[in-house]
Amino acid sequence: MADVHYGDCPSVGSRYYRASLRKLAECVREFKAKKVNFAIQVGDFIEKDFAAFDAVLPIWNRLAMPKYHVLGNHDLSGVQDQQKNAVVAKLGMKSRYYSFKVNGWRFIVLDGNDVSVLGVFPREGNPRYEEGLAMQKRVAKMNKPNTPDWNGGIGSEHMAWLKTELQKASGAGEKVILFCHFPVFPPNVHNLWNDYGFL
Repeated sequence: MADVHYGDCPSVGSRYYRASLRKLAECVREFKAKKVNFAIQVGDFIEKDFAAFDAVLPIWNRLAMPKYHVLGNHDLSGVQDQQKNAVVAKLGMKSRYYSFKVNGWRFIVLDGNDVSVLGVFPREGNPRYEEGLAMQKRVAKMNKPNTPDWNGGIGSEHMAWLKTELQKASGAGEKVILFCHFPVFPPNVHNLWNDYGFL
């Protein structure tokens, strides 16, 4: 499930933020009826405002099966800077990126905000912010469309972790699915800054 974008705010264009609670409840009922092995929401659970998590989480937590979160740009850029580092705990995540296994599959959850301009705090002296700025400039020099500040990328430490996860999966004969809020193909303004690293 992707892009719930709940917010207690007026609709904009075709985005009806307040209607997201009803739609989320419908989705939760569907997941329960289908008796899926697990549920995962792949980012932008909220539109803005940290308090919005208190509206969506009780609905999401009606699910009894294992459930997982992927961070989206709005989950971080939509909250006050001082609240960014509290989002992971609020969602019950152990880490901003992680993996889990189900029936011979390894599901790898990536954090597309790992290095970014708006998704990390504090910014001053933060190597993830500095790496994000450098990556954004590199993408701009490549004349790619995905340079907006609300995008982000997979940092060097995160990428090394991903390679290790893939090696473990290969060694164990596991199939792999990657989850990330930002796509990597085709070229698009919403893509991960370092989408070129996955193709």
